[in-house]
Amino acid sequence: MTMTAEERGDFRALFGDFLARQAGEDRLRRYLETPAPGFDQELWADVTKLGVVLAALPEDLGGGGAGVQDLAVAVEEAGRALHGAPLATTLTAARVLARYGFLDEHPQVLAALEAGAVATFPQDLGPGLAAADPADEVLAHLVPDPMPGAILVVPVRQAGDTALGIAICEGLRARTLSTMDLTRSFCDVTVPPGAWAGFVTDPGAVAELFHTAVALQAAESLGTATTAFRLTLDYAKQRHQFDRAIGGFQAIKHRLADMYIELQCAEVAAAAAAEALDSGIDVAASVHTAKSVTGRAAAWITSQAQQVHGGIGFTWEHVLHLYLRRAKVNELLLGSPAAHEVQLVAALSGNR
Repeated sequence: MTMTAEERGDFRALFGDFLARQAGEDRLRRYLETPAPGFDQELWADVTKLGVVLAALPEDLGGGGAGVQDLAVAVEEAGRALHGAPLATTLTAARVLARYGFLDEHPQVLAALEAGAVATFPQDLGPGLAAADPADEVLAHLVPDPMPGAILVVPVRQAGDTALGIAICEGLRARTLSTMDLTRSFCDVTVPPGAWAGFVTDPGAVAELFHTAVALQAAESLGTATTAFRLTLDYAKQRHQFDRAIGGFQAIKHRLADMYIELQCAEVAAAAAAEALDSGIDVAASVHTAKSVTGRAAAWITSQAQQVHGGIGFTWEHVLHLYLRRAKVNELLLGSPAAHEVQLVAALSGNR
């Protein structure tokens, strides 16, 4: 059962407080200086103990039955803290695999999720993706954190229809990729024919995975932009030039006002996408709108934040550049805003 507005607010406060205490900037920087690949697994273990991942599962599987609006709250808070683990992909995959019966049929995968395994999928996922034949080697491109034991979900083609193939990342070939986002790791993963644990053959599962992933990414980008804006607002109040705070100068006031307007637009678009997925109404149009708005807004807000910060915002010592990196990478993953606008026009015209 989805949460009430009051319960959602309590959930936000609980998870936000946890991240504020456990996932601060000092811990983030210690992680960035660690040579080991992947994310902060100790922090992820603490996240799973809170039951955040279990919230995505239905009650009959021992989960919380949370809706996408509820999951978006957790992902938004993770975006504010630049949490590096693939929370959004795990929540997305867990929800979709449960809804299409895969976890009922494969209790070992359910047990892995309950034990703290992450779930991940290619970030070039999209409605125009040409799925590969699982009888051949399948290359999954731009997969976040395919750690050993992770649950990998990949669109494949079976009997002429698109399906989801599920594999466990044990012994799979992975090639590390370099991106702007230093808080996350990405790989190209090759899945041989015999490595599949099973398939979800309903073609609707691929579309739902994509739509849910984009909606939760919009929430993450919103959280990233929110922190960048708040850092900038605080800096404008504290930084003085000519014996006055720079926030008192008209040029800075106007820039902050424009940033705030963009942030509000992103918040509305992200909320509408999550609500559409829960209600099943206008899903495609709402999701494409959310990516178009939040993708551009987060990248623009973080860029403007660096401009207001001046020279300090471009230094390694300041955390702001990490938010810019996350926003710019999110802008392009799961389809660019421009690509989603093409899909939006098609959805509104009834061609999809």
